[in-house]
Amino acid sequence: KKAVDLRLELLGEKNKDYIISLHNLAVCYAGLCKYEDALNTELKVCNLIDVSGLHNDTINALASRLLGNHYYNMGNIEEAIKVGKEACKINKLIFGDKHFEYANSLNLLGNYYATKGLLTEAIKIENEALSIHSINKYDFGIATSHMHIGTIYSNQEQYSLAIKHLEKSANIYESYLDKGYYYMNIASLINCYNGIGNYSRAIIIGESILDDIKKLNGENNPVYSTIINNLAISYFWTGNSDKFIQYSNKVLELHEKMFGEKHFMYALSLMNTAFMYGTHINVKTALEMNQKAIDIFRSNGMTENANYNLAIGNQVMFNI
Repeated sequence: KKAVDLRLELLGEKNKDYIISLHNLAVCYAGLCKYEDALNTELKVCNLIDVSGLHNDTINALASRLLGNHYYNMGNIEEAIKVGKEACKINKLIFGDKHFEYANSLNLLGNYYATKGLLTEAIKIENEALSIHSINKYDFGIATSHMHIGTIYSNQEQYSLAIKHLEKSANIYESYLDKGYYYMNIASLINCYNGIGNYSRAIIIGESILDDIKKLNGENNPVYSTIINNLAISYFWTGNSDKFIQYSNKVLELHEKMFGEKHFMYALSLMNTAFMYGTHINVKTALEMNQKAIDIFRSNGMTENANYNLAIGNQVMFNI
């Protein structure tokens, strides 16, 4: 923030270096999970790019790409897809269709489509990104593509295919000593182990990295909350009700704090907790939680997402 203020004072708001420093500030806000600050700052960057005539500059490519991700983190999937598609056009124009930066923009767009539930389109986009990253021998991009593809297969309950891709990406991230992305990848793997019924392995892996993630980024980050959520599911199916209640309440608390009660991540944690309550603990509580999740999915335009359809089915089941 000091660098931003100093460059504004010395160079003026239309100066490229000032705009770049403002963009870097938006990246920092996102890293701290201050998503609204990140979005507002990046919007200012994009406006300044327009008035400064920097449309063909690399800063436009970077800012347009991350603007979509800020909308995604705020839970606005429709706007993320709209901005993400435009970002792909800008990155393709500036870098070319074989450049890793263009592929990076495809990775983000594929993730938005997957979250909305448009999995066929998502996997097509991610495979295109993987192809470009492979041509460039850009390992980090290859890992990201494999992680996204694995997550899509996991959402389709094709766990064997998912694990194959996720293990590839985990090995690359681990070799680069990138703990943040490595743990994000492991969170998806834990979900797969739950999917195939290997709850003991899910618990061993999840519990072994929780403290490290907490030391690295604190509790208020999506990777930590995702692992807590997946562990709650593991404990439920192994009959450990105390751990299930402890972890499910924790993930609701974290998602409300990080994202707010209108975000799809909060809806997802509500839906998962509701299912467990509805099958074994308290049907009335389950109905209330699950209906709230359904309303949030609808308000975010996620009626094609598999989790929305699952929540609808659960609501019918709870009423029987």
